[in-house]
Formats: sequence, C-alpha cells, structure tokens
Amino acid sequence: MKKISNEIGKGGESVWPNASAFQDRLREQVAQKAYELYEKRGGLHGHDIEDWLEAERLIQAATKVKADAKAKVETKAKVDAKAPVRQKVMAAKSGSALDTR
Repeated sequence: MKKISNEIGKGGESVWPNASAFQDRLREQVAQKAYELYEKRGGLHGHDIEDWLEAERLIQAATKVKADAKAKVETKAKVDAKAPVRQKVMAAKSGSALDTR
C-alpha cells in the first residue's frame, strides 16, 4: 500500500489536508479485512503478514472498482449535460434548424 505523505504547500497548509484521516480509515479497513481472513482460516496463527498483504490487495482492488465506476458516471453526466448543445450544433450544421426570419 502506498503511503500518502502529508506534504506542506507554500502557504504552510497541507497539500493533502485529509491525508491522515484517509490513512486511518484505510488502515482500519485493511485491519478489518486481514482479521476476516485470519478468522476464515480458522484462527491459524503465523500468517499475519500474508493476511495483511492480501487484505491490502483486496481493499485496493475494491477501491479501484469504485473509483472507475464513479469516473464512468461522472463522464456520462458530463456527456449528457452537453447533449442539448451538441444537438443544436448538429441541427444547425445539417440545416434542419428552424429558420426564424
């Protein structure tokens, strides 16, 4: 898992103002998933690192799927918002727009 640094900008403010909260939430999600994997294995000790790495992989994959879905919805919304303008432009180009002279 990549660590998000809390870099400081020119004005002294954090470039990532919510980085700490994000890291805490992500760490909690990974810990919970790792514990679920531990329990699924029947509580067998000695696989904590494997469980943690697998949990990180699963959380990152789920986060990517959510981000991809969100980007797709946002892109569709932008395209849909431009549709009326595009229709007017296409109508004007094709000469099918009403002549209001």
